[in-house]
Amino acid sequence: MARRARTAKQLAPRIEIDYFKKPHPLRRARFALSLAGVVIAAVWLLGLAAAKSHGVYSPGPVSDPHAFIGQKCELCHLAQGPGLRKARLKVSDQACLACHDGPEHQSSVPASNCASCHAEHQGRLSQMVHVRDVDCAKCHATLDPGISRFNKDHPEFGALKSPSKATIRLNHKAHLAQSLTCDTCHHTGVVDPTTCKPVGANCVRPSDSLALMVPVTYKDDCQACHDALNFQTAFGDTAPHDAPEKVDAWFKSTHPGDGAKLQVAEVQLWVNGCSFCHAGVQLVPGSLPKIAPAHVAARWFDKAVFSHDAHRSLDCLTCHASISNSEKAEQVDLPSVHTCQSCHQPQRVESGCFGCHVYHDWTKEKAVPGKITPKQIAGLGAGKPANNSIEQKTLSADRR
Repeated sequence: MARRARTAKQLAPRIEIDYFKKPHPLRRARFALSLAGVVIAAVWLLGLAAAKSHGVYSPGPVSDPHAFIGQKCELCHLAQGPGLRKARLKVSDQACLACHDGPEHQSSVPASNCASCHAEHQGRLSQMVHVRDVDCAKCHATLDPGISRFNKDHPEFGALKSPSKATIRLNHKAHLAQSLTCDTCHHTGVVDPTTCKPVGANCVRPSDSLALMVPVTYKDDCQACHDALNFQTAFGDTAPHDAPEKVDAWFKSTHPGDGAKLQVAEVQLWVNGCSFCHAGVQLVPGSLPKIAPAHVAARWFDKAVFSHDAHRSLDCLTCHASISNSEKAEQVDLPSVHTCQSCHQPQRVESGCFGCHVYHDWTKEKAVPGKITPKQIAGLGAGKPANNSIEQKTLSADRR
């Protein structure tokens, strides 16, 4: 049997107009819970304020070197001004310079603060020195050549290397044909840590000394093969490898007598002996020759760093593939940028700009006196940092 249809007018009298105005247990409980939540949140925030704990406002953990002040936000987030400006939002350079003396990047770089490149609150294992490529590209993408990322548009190394100042005639092809290997002459240095001498506020550590190849010297690398080969004199003996003044003194002490014959023997040595390796030997009649100092570059990139020690597991010829065909000293077999990019790419080996480019001139670093006390860290003192306004301005002035 079909239900009788009811009109809206017939149903309306059944609806209580004041239903939502009547008390109800569920509505009372909901209101009480909402009010309790607000009260609990307020008590919680007041408790944190009383305990001088600001961790709740932190966007994330600070890096491990800063973990000891991770709960003391006010030590870095200094008040910037009166009223609303007093809100501690950004970390100013003054706060950074209170503990670190980071020399300026470059005079041509637009004014910016440390935190614009060095991001904190990225986790305990994060490293603030690992500046993002996008931060570097803010300026360097507009340079000539413009570079935004190593794996994208970095130019070839050969176009960026320092000009060769080689004054030694070196034929890699001839040496490698004698069954010699790269490490016969090229080797990294080893420094005794007990003899470490401070450089500014830093110390040259043994790991630093292994980064670059030690310049090749005659005494350590050439003498074993070339001593008897290149310094035979007209008298049948071997002259020492030394400055022209000392070689001339050796001739006069070992072969006194006929001056003319002695002079002929010396000139023969200058032409056949010294000129065999030294480019630009200037023979001046009646006087000793002028020999340009041997310039053996330890670094070919003044604005980048490279560590051979970090690449010691690789075969030398993997990167310096064409060195076996190099016949001139100025033919430096620098690897192609594509060779480096084959390993240095995301998810494989670090490929950020900071890996090769040191953006602060640490030779200008100065020691910074500490200002934070253990009581401040533990929250036992007044919680007020030392006089940053005067001391930091002094540091900032010295920095410039």
